[in-house]
Amino acid sequence: MYVGDMALIVLLIRYPGQKKLIYILTAVNIANCLATIISRCQVIETQKTISETQKGMIKTKEFLGMSVGQKLNLTSKITNREEATEFITNLIYDAHSLFIKGENLSNFLENANKTLSNLKANGNTQLQLTNFVINLEN
Repeated sequence: MYVGDMALIVLLIRYPGQKKLIYILTAVNIANCLATIISRCQVIETQKTISETQKGMIKTKEFLGMSVGQKLNLTSKITNREEATEFITNLIYDAHSLFIKGENLSNFLENANKTLSNLKANGNTQLQLTNFVINLEN
């Protein structure tokens, strides 16, 4: 057990249920965390890492380099909401990593997030993907 682990346990025990006090802990593997800490936390598992999620998926730069017709052709092959959500989510993850490196993709990310929200709100899949492609060109 490390000194940091003990200090965190003391904080969690000393201030349980504080309404205005939130600790956000991240771990690659929950098995590496002490059971005492886990028992006092709400565990929220997230998606796999970006590299694991994007195997076989189109990259943002590749997508942006396509013509409008090529983009529409690609998105027309996506047949259901789950595929569309995964497609847009992967583009967002890839664009976010490029954005952090300094590329100006704020409009792309805004359009992708709007499309993802509309897909999750049960918007017509093909209509949302078509609007996404068209709005990228404006």
